[in-house]
Amino acid sequence: MSGGRGHRLQLQAAPFLHTALSTPRLMVEVILCTVPVLLAAMWWFGVVALLVVAAATAGALAAEWLLATDGARGRSLRDGSGVLTGVLVGLTLPPPILLWMAALGGFVAIALGKQLFGGLRQNLFNLALVGRAFLQAAFPTAITTWTAPRGF
Repeated sequence: MSGGRGHRLQLQAAPFLHTALSTPRLMVEVILCTVPVLLAAMWWFGVVALLVVAAATAGALAAEWLLATDGARGRSLRDGSGVLTGVLVGLTLPPPILLWMAALGGFVAIALGKQLFGGLRQNLFNLALVGRAFLQAAFPTAITTWTAPRGF
């Protein structure tokens, strides 16, 4: 300590900022960040874009409900990761995809991407892209068939 001021140099490893940000709060913030993208999708592709996202989200939530252990079932649904995964899966899909395929993509994203590896923060891959990759392998024509946006 120089000059007798009593200042101490503190060394520590990252992270340097500590906040009380919980998983549910983080999921809500990211879901809110997708709202402009959802609005743009509805503008360009119509209400069908919202239906695709809703179907994928329903599939993801169904997987959360069916595959979570009894003790974690409520907690798993409340943390928001299933909703976020479903929204992201839906946003990666083409608008003319059948709604049951979108729901299946959301289901597989949670089942194979999250639950198979032990739950939240244990996944090896991006959950939404696991669902999309499954749909790409299972339904290559449906996943690569896009309609032109309005105005084009």
